[in-house]
Amino acid sequence: MANPIKNKVVNNVPKVTANVATTVTEELELTTASVKEFMENDDFIHIHELIRENANGYLYLTFIDSANQASNVYFTEKAVDINGLKKDQELDADFFADLQMVYVEYTDEREARWKICPKGSGTRKDISFFNF
Repeated sequence: MANPIKNKVVNNVPKVTANVATTVTEELELTTASVKEFMENDDFIHIHELIRENANGYLYLTFIDSANQASNVYFTEKAVDINGLKKDQELDADFFADLQMVYVEYTDEREARWKICPKGSGTRKDISFFNF
């Protein structure tokens, strides 16, 4: 997938820097952005009108940029469960009201990727925040 923030690449991994929150754990780094920010920053101008499903049963949306290049972004299982999403579900004007984009960077060999999550996903508080 193309770089979501123009001219901002770290080790060939896209990084969202405006209006986002980043959380780092030993296993992964999560960067969040609104769906609108994600689309605007990567020049996406269209979204396929239906939710699609891959051969393994994972649901995704196809985003299309101004050069007519498509990128598939998968929903997290939590997003599917909370929002009752289904294959061939048509998107309506309020579809993204409770969703956000989360960019997941793993510290192991797994490939970094964007995912569509419920709002609030990808933000965590470190244990030191709490008064125990």
